[in-house]
Amino acid sequence: MLKYQVRSSAVLNQNNKLLKSSTTSLHSPSPSVSTSNETLHVHNRSNSLTSLSSIDSSDSSDWGVLKVYTGCVKADTEYKTLKVSTSHTVKNVVQTILNKFRILYRDPNLFEIFMEVRTRIRGHEVKNLLLLSSNSRPLELQRCHPVNMSRFFLTISQNGVLVRIHDYLLNPQSNYKSLMLSKLTTCYETIALLLAMMRVDGSPEEYRLSLSLMESEQDLDMKDTVADIHMALEPHQKIIIRRVC
Repeated sequence: MLKYQVRSSAVLNQNNKLLKSSTTSLHSPSPSVSTSNETLHVHNRSNSLTSLSSIDSSDSSDWGVLKVYTGCVKADTEYKTLKVSTSHTVKNVVQTILNKFRILYRDPNLFEIFMEVRTRIRGHEVKNLLLLSSNSRPLELQRCHPVNMSRFFLTISQNGVLVRIHDYLLNPQSNYKSLMLSKLTTCYETIALLLAMMRVDGSPEEYRLSLSLMESEQDLDMKDTVADIHMALEPHQKIIIRRVC
């Protein structure tokens, strides 16, 4: 299913400002970077379409090239060219780009992909920005429109919540970590992000986030969204991370 959200005029104006840095130099793009061994393949702009379609694909009709403009996230890199299949989602694309940029300590759920769709009405070009959901499939959406009539932009959401997680049980030299989290980020994803920040090996399943009460602790479900819990904390409550096995 193709999923996206059409932005209103007011939001479009705001996002047009956000995307301005990516659109001012589209006619003279700078080179992208080298190949990757990630799930999605990142290529130099000099690579041909044939070489992109021939990697890891027995059915080239299910694969294609996706150009994602990234100037809003990394000013010195205008875009990334990815080889993706019709099964790859926005979440796959975002994670691949963040890995290439070595953005390891930011919540991936804060990053969004907008699709700019251009159409002609009575001889005039009309542009619309669509915010894609995390399970949207960009290549499918791209194929729904004529060639060169759509573009993709990676941006950072402004709706993050600053969350404090106390980590003194894992690191006595530290009291807490402050994270900017999406309102969609779960306890499991938060633990994975914390372990990466602390450079601790291990599965998030070996840890738990707990709500510290006056004289007790209550483990949070791995599917709970941390930002919502943090915003509802009482002054005497806090969220801590601890190892369970």
